[in-house]
Amino acid sequence: MALVGGNIQALTAIQERAGGIEAWAADAKGTIWYLAQSGPGGSLMDWEGPGFREQPVAAARLAAARRNDDASVMLALLDNSGMVSTLWRKPDGSWDPWSGPGVGRQQFSYETIAAAPQGGGAGFQLFASDLDDQIWTLDQGESGEWGEWQGPGFEGQEIGMNRLAPVGARDGGVTLCARDTRESIWAIGRSAPGKWGRWTGPGIGGAGEFFHIAAAELGGGGGGGVQLFALDLKGQVSAVREDTPGGGWGSWEGPGFQSQPVRFLHIAAAAQDNGNIMVLAGDEHGSLWTISENEPNSENWGNWTQSPGPGDQRS
Repeated sequence: MALVGGNIQALTAIQERAGGIEAWAADAKGTIWYLAQSGPGGSLMDWEGPGFREQPVAAARLAAARRNDDASVMLALLDNSGMVSTLWRKPDGSWDPWSGPGVGRQQFSYETIAAAPQGGGAGFQLFASDLDDQIWTLDQGESGEWGEWQGPGFEGQEIGMNRLAPVGARDGGVTLCARDTRESIWAIGRSAPGKWGRWTGPGIGGAGEFFHIAAAELGGGGGGGVQLFALDLKGQVSAVREDTPGGGWGSWEGPGFQSQPVRFLHIAAAAQDNGNIMVLAGDEHGSLWTISENEPNSENWGNWTQSPGPGDQRS
């Protein structure tokens, strides 16, 4: 079962160079639009598009990640054939041309794409799930060249997984959250730049059946904790926290996170430079909704705010 409708068909967000949030969305035609925040705690700018940096193919899914050491960015798209294309923004702010479809000598179609920084001075790491719900990974070297996809299966995964949400911490560690084929949540962490630990799950934070997940680092840096947001099949958001890497997870807050006003179809999250997390969501009418913390690593949140979706005009 899938949630369908709306003009936002894919959504991803990261912290941008000025410390606010930048986001990319794919509309119903697979055309990418770009959105930026004026700065930490600031207002959202207008959508830029249609099309982003001469995208080569229509996007079915999107993923983005930012390195904390040099502010470089990786944007990845999954096209309607399940092939991966990537776009790299270098530390000087310039963009390389798109690579792909089929980066990393991709041999199989994927249904999910996600991205994270590797830490330790290396590049980025992509995560994907194939049509058998097995995870694959692809590493980028310091020169920007991709290696080859590794898989199927990741770190002894015990069950098929088809929604992925990695979070890179400022100390170089990574936490990967995943939804399995029974709609339960798992997590696995890697220290900086050490080895991956063991999977925790199923059902971190308690029982729940979820369709889509997104995650952000708690506090904006240093501690490496994670806040995970999950969307259920009724379009309701729940949230759960892991305060320290490898520590215990709390209990889910929700459904209907922070008095959620409408049903959502897509969700993304990222931490601003001031440490406050912003959650972005698309509803069934194509509008964008956002909510931000008022204080880092707290239960003090603002209110949900509605904004135009990609292609809509501000009144």
